[in-house]
Amino acid sequence: MTRGNRWISRVREPDDGPEEGLAATSDPLALARLEQLAEQAGRYVDAAKAEATLRAYRSDLAEFSAWADHRGLQALPASPETVALYLVELAEVAKASTIARRLSSISQAHRAAGHPSPTGSARVKAVSAGIRRVHGTAVDQAAPITVAVLRRMLEMAPPGLAGTRDRALLLIGFAGALRRSEIAA
Repeated sequence: MTRGNRWISRVREPDDGPEEGLAATSDPLALARLEQLAEQAGRYVDAAKAEATLRAYRSDLAEFSAWADHRGLQALPASPETVALYLVELAEVAKASTIARRLSSISQAHRAAGHPSPTGSARVKAVSAGIRRVHGTAVDQAAPITVAVLRRMLEMAPPGLAGTRDRALLLIGFAGALRRSEIAA
């Protein structure tokens, strides 16, 4: 069974009683089709998050669980107070972006386990906002290029087809005020 199919364990049989969204049927072809749809839904669940994201979630949750265990606190389900204390201690050694990712991981773990997420509580939000305000979240933003810089960049492009392509991309990017990611897309 794939990762996503854990929550779609099987199609409801006719004698299972009423369940929202699935109609009871004794038709074997209809049941087979519902099983196929459940398998496909599981594949979509598997594809919903990149493997690197899932690895990061597992790593973050393991870190949070170890922190909670070491202090005799419950990690799942965690109370908002536990998460707030974790954030305060984490703020001493981590950047605001790391703290935000850890919060996301804790939230995802709670949802996956069927628990309400403590990260949405007013206390956790206030602590998180305070950390961002005190420690800052300024992103290093690249300065936009000027016409003079663009001209120098165009002059540096190699001759030939590759240089023509590079110059065209630079001019389109400049004229459209596009980011690198937008040009690449």
